[in-house]
Amino acid sequence: MTEETPQDGPVSAADATTVDPVVEVTDTATEAATTVEDTAKTFDRAYVEKLRDEAATHRLKAKRVDTANARLLASLVTTDGRLVNPAELPLTDALLDDDGIVDPAKVSAAVDDLLMVKPYLQTPAAPPPLPQGVRQDAPTAPSLLELARSML
Repeated sequence: MTEETPQDGPVSAADATTVDPVVEVTDTATEAATTVEDTAKTFDRAYVEKLRDEAATHRLKAKRVDTANARLLASLVTTDGRLVNPAELPLTDALLDDDGIVDPAKVSAAVDDLLMVKPYLQTPAAPPPLPQGVRQDAPTAPSLLELARSML
């Protein structure tokens, strides 16, 4: 079995199955840039652990501040006394001042807005006090001595 190619002439089947070695072409500039980027992004283990510890500390402090702000908000709403349940006003960034602490004026305005939208959340008015005890203006019942004197 022989094949003929127009330029070389007859080619045997054994020669036809051999493959020329493929030359792999790589972009050395791309490899060099990747290597430089990889080495530039690598930090010492101690430095990375230090950064992770700092980040964990900051997350813990932020969680504490959020907890303190929630407690302060509940205290301010309870002290205001206009809401039945202080949990009805959630802690949002709109209630915080520039320093990240709950602003009493913003809380009061938020309670006003909430009561405008949901008036049923308002604390009901206290009923008038029941008349009890000794009153100065109460008529006294006539005593037995007074009744006897009035008959004479």
